[in-house]
Formats: sequence, structure tokens, C-alpha cells
Amino acid sequence: MEQEELENLKLYRFVGYAVLVVTLLGFLIVGGTWFYYHNTKVDELYIEFPYIGDLRLDDPFTFNGYQVGMVKGFSLLAPNRIILKINLRVPIEVREGYSLFLGDLGVFGERFVCLENGPQDAPFVNLKDTLSGQYLMGISDMLGKIMELRDFLDSAMVLVDNLRYGNDATKSLIEWVSDTKNTFDRFFENLHTFSFDMHNDLPQILEKIENLNNTINADLQKFDEKLPDILEKTSAIIDASDTMLVNIAKIQRIGGDAQNFVDIFDSLDIQKLNETLTNLQTELGQITGEAHKLRLWIRRWRR
Repeated sequence: MEQEELENLKLYRFVGYAVLVVTLLGFLIVGGTWFYYHNTKVDELYIEFPYIGDLRLDDPFTFNGYQVGMVKGFSLLAPNRIILKINLRVPIEVREGYSLFLGDLGVFGERFVCLENGPQDAPFVNLKDTLSGQYLMGISDMLGKIMELRDFLDSAMVLVDNLRYGNDATKSLIEWVSDTKNTFDRFFENLHTFSFDMHNDLPQILEKIENLNNTINADLQKFDEKLPDILEKTSAIIDASDTMLVNIAKIQRIGGDAQNFVDIFDSLDIQKLNETLTNLQTELGQITGEAHKLRLWIRRWRR
């Protein structure tokens, strides 16, 4: 009995070890395959796209329907120029006339790079050159556009509701139009009242203006009648000023000669007298100048 139990225990251990070894071999095979799949390359390919959407690193690259590589890098040259780096696991030969695009794998936005070769008789393409591809809109893009359209329609409905009913911050369109109409009505009513008042008061205003004009003309006529007498008196004042200046000059010359009689007239301050006469001459000269300006102004005004 004990011998049988020992044999069963050995059997169980053997089965456990076998399962463990098989499991480890499976992990090694899967890991090695994954490592080989993701890191083995025989060549590189560079492709330019205007837009890549949801394309990610390690997304597949297919050639004529077979996966032969993976996306391994991005380079943004411009807003509409993106360069993809593709690691090829097998060598490929691309002919001119090829079709290269970003395809859609499903509704969740998964992407893949698809290359369909050109005609068999077409010349080969140098893979060192950058190929050009197109972005094809997929189901996820369409769903995104539908969501954008829905958001736009929701915003439009909110705007329409605000225009129809208003909100706490703004009035409705109907209320705004009504307020605007009332404002214009009040404006034109005030304008009509002002026009009516002006129509009634305009004759009186014109009459007052005419009376004021007549009064001004009468005053100007009186002034014109008295102007010759004013000019004559002004000329007489100017002539008297000129005569006075001549006499003052003579007095100064006499004062200068009077310096020889200083010993006789000790009590007479000749220098102070000369200063007084000089100041008087200056003031009379200013009066004469102003009178001359007045005479010129009166002559111009009469013209």
C-alpha cells in the first residue's frame, strides 16, 4: 500500500514538472515571438501622410494584404506633413503606380498602413525615397463627425431657445425687437414734437433775429456818422503828441546845456529832471503808437 502511494506521488510530481516545463516553454515561445515580431527588421520604409488620425506606434503595416512590418516612429515636418517610420520584417519590392493609404480596422479607431503594389510591368521604386500616402476616413472618423454635428445642433438649439425665450443675462429676440421698436417710436415722437414746436416758434425767432439785425445796423450807422469827428479828434491828439515830443526833445537839449550852470543851480537836480523827461517821452511815444494803430484800424473798418 505504501509502495503504491509512493508511485502515485512520483507520477503526480512528474505531471506537475511536465506542466511547468510546458508552461515555461509556452511563455518563452510567445515572448520570443513577440520580441521577434516587434524588434526584428530587415529594412526601413518612410512614408509621408497629410494626417494620421489615431495611428499609434506598433500599428501594423501590410503589403498586398500581408502584415510585413510595424509603425515605429513619427516626424512632424509641418501641420499637414507627417513622416512615418516603418520597420519591415521581410524585404519587399514596390513598383510604381502603388496605392498607399491609412486604413480603418474597426469602430474603435484602430489604424493600419496599407500598401498595394503597382502593376507587374511597372519599374521598381527606390525604398530609400519617401513614399506618399493618403488618409482615408474610417468608421470612427465618421462617428466623430456625427458627434461634432450633434454638438453643433445642440448648441444651435440652445441658441435658438435663447433667442426665443431669453435667459437670465439676455432678453429674447422678440423682447429685444419690441424694445427697439418702442425706442424708435419714442425717438420719432420726440422728433415730431420738436418739429412742431420749431414750426410754431420759428416766426418769433426770425422776428427777433431781424430786430437784432436792425439794431446792430442802426448802431453801426450812428457810429459811422460819428466816425469823422472821432478821427479828427484822434488826429489832433496825435499831432499834439508829436508837438509835445518835439518840445520835450528841445527841453532835453536845454537840460544838457544846463550842465554848465551846475555851480549856479546847486539846488536843481538836472539828472533827475532828465530821467523824468525821458520817461515822459517814452510814454508819449507809446501813446502816439497806439493812436496810430487806432487810426489805421478805423480806416480799415471804414473800408
